[in-house]
Amino acid sequence: MTTFAALLRGINVGGHRKIRMSDLKQVHQSLGHENPVTVLQSGNVVFDCAESDGRALARNLENAYEQAFGFPVGVIVRGTASLRDIAANNPFPLTADREAKFLHVFLLSDAPEDKVLENFRAVDRIEDVEAVGDTVYIYYPQGAGRSKLTLGSLEKALNVTATARNWNTITKLVELASQR
Repeated sequence: MTTFAALLRGINVGGHRKIRMSDLKQVHQSLGHENPVTVLQSGNVVFDCAESDGRALARNLENAYEQAFGFPVGVIVRGTASLRDIAANNPFPLTADREAKFLHVFLLSDAPEDKVLENFRAVDRIEDVEAVGDTVYIYYPQGAGRSKLTLGSLEKALNVTATARNWNTITKLVELASQR
């Protein structure tokens, strides 16, 4: 068995595309996944399964979610080792001047092409941005709500699908996945 975290994209935001976490757990149980545990209401599920290919698992989950909930749900899947790497590779160590609430992690469907990433990095902005493989770390010094660097703009600039989580959620997911 391999432990994975499924991070659903764009659910339970502003009262739209609502999914109860108990229903989400049931979908995972119906797929034969063991020990599904949800984290927060934004669509994070840690579970164990026999599958070892995260991309294939993501496609299977997207199909299962659409069948169960009646609308498409994007999903990014990461294994325990990947989650630990995300935490270990944080280029913005938290200090008195760098608070966790301003650090967001964008998990990408694929690593961006080098030229695309080079162009993205060249843009002058107030946010601190660093890409590591298929993960982008963004520190929003004035808060994410005030920034023009949104999930949609990042996806468009990097030509990928992504989902974002704040640092506290990432550390909860790492902790939960590592306890298995």
